[in-house]
Amino acid sequence: MVLRIHSWGAKQLSYAGRLTLVKTVLSQLHCYWARIYLIPKGVIHKVDSICRNYLWSGKVWLLSRYSTQKTYHYLVAIRDKISWVPLVWNRVCLLKVNFITWLYARNRLLTKIRLLNVRVVSDGVCCICAATQESHDHIYFDCHFRSHFLELVKQWLEVSWSFHSLDNILRRRFKSLLQKQILMANFACLVYLIWMSRNTAKHDSSVPRPAKILQQLQHMIKFRLQVIGSEVSILRSRNWLIARGLIAC
Repeated sequence: MVLRIHSWGAKQLSYAGRLTLVKTVLSQLHCYWARIYLIPKGVIHKVDSICRNYLWSGKVWLLSRYSTQKTYHYLVAIRDKISWVPLVWNRVCLLKVNFITWLYARNRLLTKIRLLNVRVVSDGVCCICAATQESHDHIYFDCHFRSHFLELVKQWLEVSWSFHSLDNILRRRFKSLLQKQILMANFACLVYLIWMSRNTAKHDSSVPRPAKILQQLQHMIKFRLQVIGSEVSILRSRNWLIARGLIAC
């Protein structure tokens, strides 16, 4: 049976082709020998394992048991792990915040430069400062509105490190998992609220005050903390949360 499978494996058969061979050849071999000999239960399980492995992967793994994970990795090309996944898909944030942060991490936000390239808008000037072209990097690194808002956030969180990149956030060490989630959520909300402020400036011709945006950020974090925060995790970081006004004394 194994020799037959090795000869078929060289032909790079499709899933449908392997299914046909398992049904018409391998299963018939099993039935034929079962008429003559009393096949042990362990052998039957081994035959089933060989057929299953060949059906899903096209190969025979004789030295290990069948693994769904190994089969999946064989059928789907294994890609490098994406470092920003735990930051973007943070459970402390609302889904709308996660989505905007995901677009930010992939550089897919519809800035005016992107819209200008496809001729949706006539100019690419920043909606907030009107000083230069509205690119992804300008909104989140160079615009004065972002700088002012970021300083307020850093004062509130009492942190001095930079928010300039996702990698910079991910390399940081935190005292507890809850603190890590909250600080990462603040970065995600920062990305979201800056983009919402940009949209307000574009559609309503008015730029929200950074202090008001900070209040929105604090409200979002407090609300989500009430929803997902467990009593144990809150107690471990109680003093840290009280100092930042996220819970009452």
